[in-house]
Parts: sequence; structure tokens; C-alpha cells
Amino acid sequence: MKKFLFFLFMALVVVSCTETADKDAESVVEDPTAKLMDSLGWINTQIIASPNDPELYIAKARYFLDNNNLQSAMQEADRAIGIDSSNVNYFLFKADAYYEASDLLAAKSTYLTVLKIEENNIHANMKMGWISLISGLHDDVFVYTNTVLKQNQYLSEPYYLKGLAYKELGSFKLAVSNFRTSTEQDNDYIESWLQLGYMYDAAEDTLAGAFYENALRIDSNNIDALYAFGSHLQKWGLAEAAIAEYQHIIRVNDNYHDAYFNIGFVYLELLNENDSAIKYYDKVLALNPYNFKGYYNRGLAFERMDLIPQARIDYEKTLELKPDYTPAAKGMSRVN
Repeated sequence: MKKFLFFLFMALVVVSCTETADKDAESVVEDPTAKLMDSLGWINTQIIASPNDPELYIAKARYFLDNNNLQSAMQEADRAIGIDSSNVNYFLFKADAYYEASDLLAAKSTYLTVLKIEENNIHANMKMGWISLISGLHDDVFVYTNTVLKQNQYLSEPYYLKGLAYKELGSFKLAVSNFRTSTEQDNDYIESWLQLGYMYDAAEDTLAGAFYENALRIDSNNIDALYAFGSHLQKWGLAEAAIAEYQHIIRVNDNYHDAYFNIGFVYLELLNENDSAIKYYDKVLALNPYNFKGYYNRGLAFERMDLIPQARIDYEKTLELKPDYTPAAKGMSRVN
């Protein structure tokens, strides 16, 4: 009897598989929306069974947040808080959701509520530090970051944030000191390496290049680091090396028109290869037909090749887009 039931079961499996294979591919693809609705349905079922479990309301809030429904997410989070108002994680959930939605006033209010419950909460203090920086309240940045560092002096982010505040205040030494300390705590904190590069570049210090190289050690395809390093090399007249960095950007993102623009500039001003410059400005203008400097630089390359009609057209287009652009007006006077 058991053997008979086994063979009957296997026959049914074969028939079921055959029927599924005969269906259209589209008909057997799982509907992600239906799966999400099943998830919400499951949560609601659990809430009916355990209506006083705050974690279930937070789960429902996460569901709504994942589906870009901030208002409903906050309503569910409030239900969780209504059940257990001593749990800082529920307030942090709300605060982080507001922060990500760029509602900084609501985020600030909620983070401050967290700090009333738990004044040394690292996450809330760090977020308040960021909100303070965005608001231009530099003294508050130092208060919140120093509170964090009293809890854990080996974190990188507080030093990075302090560095940004000192940078905005124009204190080069203190900014650099904090960015360096940030990298000492975490040698792979790429944002601090980039900031060090920016600051040393602004100070006309060639050491900036080493900082950009450190950033690229962490992420060789980081476009900000590639562009900054390329610009650094370009500024110091290292034309071929600069082009290599810009070409790397294009391999990562072939629509990054600033990389094409700078390659064109290097060919135009550093290498005096006007035909190559024109090729790259053609690409710039294909990506952004409103780039008036692209028209001007291409016009200048045409002029230097004695292609006067083409130069005149580009200078005219430049002035059409930006009538007060003096270099284009001077160019027109030369080719008329």
C-alpha cells in the first residue's frame, strides 16, 4: 500500500511539473507586488493575534517605509511608541526616517526626544551633529561630536564631522588635524582622505595627490576621487596622467561630461592638440547642448586650426547661451 501511494505521489508531481512547463513564462513569474501584499497581510494577522506587541507595529512601519509611504510608517511607529515609550529604538526609527526624507525639523525634534531618554546615545548625537552642521551651528557640532567621542574615542565619523565644521570656519590646521585623526581610526575612511586632498589642493600643496591616491586605494572607481586626482594632475601640468584619470571616469560612467570637458581642455591648452580637443568637446555638447564653455572652447580650437567659419558659429552659439561671456565676444571680434 505504501509503495502504491509513493508511485501515485510521484505521478502527480510529474503531471504538475509538466503543466507548469506548458505555461507561458510570464504566467509563472512571481509577482513582487503580490509578495509584498502577502507580507503586509502576514503582519496584520500577527497584530490581530498580538495587538500589544510594539515590534509588530515597527515591522509594519518598515514595510510602509520600504514602499515610500512615510506618513503611514510614522503612524505605525507612533502606535509602537504608544505601547512602549521607553524604547529609544522606536524614536530612532522615526528620526532616521525623517532624516532620510530631508525633514530635518521633524528629525531634530525626534532625536532630541531620544537624548532626553538616553543623553549619551551615539547615533542620536551623531545625527544631531550632522543636522547642526547643515544648519550652520558649528558650536553645536562640537558639543555633539565630543559627546560621542567621550563614549568611544576610536570612531572615525566624529573626527570627520569636526573636520568639516573647522573647514567651514576657515581653520585649516584644525580641519586637517581632525581629518587625519579620522583616517588614523579607520584607514579606509575615504571621505576624510578626499577632504585632505581638497584642502591641500586649495593650499597649492602637491601632497594632495597622495591623499587622492589613498582614496583610490580604497575604491579605484570612485568618481569623486578620480575627478579630483585628474584635476590635481592637470593643475600641475601632468597632462597624460590627468587624461588617464579622466578616461577611467568615462569607463565607469560614459555620460560624465565633465571628464570629456577636462580631457578636451588638456588637449587644447596643455598638449596643443586642437583636433583631439574638438573631438572631446563634440562629446561634451552631445551630452549637454547648453554648455556654453564647451562651445567656446571648441570655437577656440577651430580658430587655432584656422577653421574660421566653424569658430564663428561656436562663438555665436556661446553668446546666444551667455550674452555677457567676454571671451566669446573677443573671439567674435577676432574671426569677423
